[in-house]
Amino acid sequence: MLESLLLLAFCLVVGLISMAVCGYLVVSGQFLTLDGLSLSLICATIGGLFVLMVVWSFYTGELKQILEYRHKKPPSSEPPDKPAGEGPR
Repeated sequence: MLESLLLLAFCLVVGLISMAVCGYLVVSGQFLTLDGLSLSLICATIGGLFVLMVVWSFYTGELKQILEYRHKKPPSSEPPDKPAGEGPR
């Protein structure tokens, strides 16, 4: 479960960085050059695929299942209590 959570976090980071590069190209004015167009197309494709993996995990319920598993309280290592009817022997 931890591996899946780390994978989804990595996908989200890569996707957001790719989208940030596209935003930077638009803001800096390099978007309308041939290099800017090709770089923004590549970054948008990569970012979209990585973010799509996180969205798909959310849609199928896998992300919710992972987060619920991570928030469960681990079982204690103490033995269960004795039944009320039994006394010390």
